[in-house]
Amino acid sequence: MVIPAYSSRELWSDAVDAGVGTQGLSRRWTTVLAVAVVGDRAEIWICGDREPRWSVRLVPGRVEAREIAMGETSQPGVRISDGTASASFVPHYGVGSSIASVEQALRDLGEDPADHLAP
Repeated sequence: MVIPAYSSRELWSDAVDAGVGTQGLSRRWTTVLAVAVVGDRAEIWICGDREPRWSVRLVPGRVEAREIAMGETSQPGVRISDGTASASFVPHYGVGSSIASVEQALRDLGEDPADHLAP
């Protein structure tokens, strides 16, 4: 399963905290990325990468939907963390609303959107 997404302002810090390179990531503007769900982890792929930059174990209770700062604004997005590595991103499936993209990303991450989003 692949979640198409844009980076958040936090993603640069997430990469630094994970001990990986930040080339291709902007501290201030958005970067195109993919979050590949592989078994019990989410791999973070930055546009142009030939292998995942880092991965985050999918831990129950450590996936959250929230407003994510990106560029000069914020958008509904997703933050995943396993207590060691993290990633914040704004999913973008290309159709529908930003909330619909967050709902789909939550499903792709094995979560029930109803557990994260107000009705």
